[in-house]
Amino acid sequence: MLGFVAADPAHVPAKVFEAYLVNDSNYYLNYTYASADGVGRRLRVEGTVEPNMKVFLEEFTHEALPEMERVAVQFTAFKRERVYQPKPAFDVELRLDVTKFYKPHTFGPTDFFEEPALLVDVVRDDRAVRSVFVDAESLRDALTPHAKPEPRPAKTPARKPHKEDGLIEVDLHASEVLETTAGMSHKDILDYQLDIFRRTMDEHRRHTGQRIVFIHGKGDGVLRQALLRELRAKYKTCTAQDASFREYGFGATMVTIH
Repeated sequence: MLGFVAADPAHVPAKVFEAYLVNDSNYYLNYTYASADGVGRRLRVEGTVEPNMKVFLEEFTHEALPEMERVAVQFTAFKRERVYQPKPAFDVELRLDVTKFYKPHTFGPTDFFEEPALLVDVVRDDRAVRSVFVDAESLRDALTPHAKPEPRPAKTPARKPHKEDGLIEVDLHASEVLETTAGMSHKDILDYQLDIFRRTMDEHRRHTGQRIVFIHGKGDGVLRQALLRELRAKYKTCTAQDASFREYGFGATMVTIH
């Protein structure tokens, strides 16, 4: 499914939004995400998303919504290093038009996002959904929070030791990287955490295919957003997505070195 969230939920009205592809299955998905333009399409992003994870697709402003009135998602499903039941390949075009199904009050809590989100099904029960009609103006209204949402409890699974070879975990919680925070401002702590992030990235930036999970916790999202800004500015060839919901809850980001 596709998920849309405000990039900064605290900013009312929201001006910048993020689009995600949510893989709520036990299969890997090779995907393309495109805008439909006449009889053709314009690729926006492509990649692979792992089982039970979501991947960041793009950031956009409400001015760009008219370009997104028709979007298309293609994907194939597979499993690695095991025999699996084959699934059909999907090519689903969604025409965004409506006022009947997506109202501001439906932009809210989900099982896949920490912040209020708008979800759009692409496939349900191994069948492509019919086109959903949501016009760009209605989508903008739905994505713009009218009041700061009340915090909701996170579904954080119990932490389990990671058994997957080659995956590196880096816990950036202040309590893990600092003996004490006495006398340090929030900015001082954030700068220290980002320094650890940069050193880790620089150490492994030539290790193509290396996956690194940075555990930042739920919090208010400041550290997570800072990590994503660093990636977009200094490590543009790397990709990032939320780490496994089941393994880390909402509190970790996985980076893949390319």
